[in-house]
Amino acid sequence: LWAEVFTASDNDEAWRRLSDDVVPLNITADHGRCGLLLRLEAKDNRRSEPVLLADVDQRATRMFQATDCFVYWKDEERKCNYGLNFAASGDAEKFMDCFA
Repeated sequence: LWAEVFTASDNDEAWRRLSDDVVPLNITADHGRCGLLLRLEAKDNRRSEPVLLADVDQRATRMFQATDCFVYWKDEERKCNYGLNFAASGDAEKFMDCFA
């Protein structure tokens, strides 16, 4: 999956871009005692650190699809919102299927 990565705090009115362009998004599943934890990692090859590294509880996190390609959620631990603008609507659908 390929997406642009965005963030916004609760009081921000606009999304702030974390990636300069679309970047590959890797999703790793960890089946633990408390259910399924998904690790989301998006890495820009021009940077040494990931632009997104988030652990998302599949059951506790509500995902929202604002458009065919844009998906977002709130990270309660970090007190911010993350958004992914996928390169194709099919990629957004595949991502949302992880949380169905």
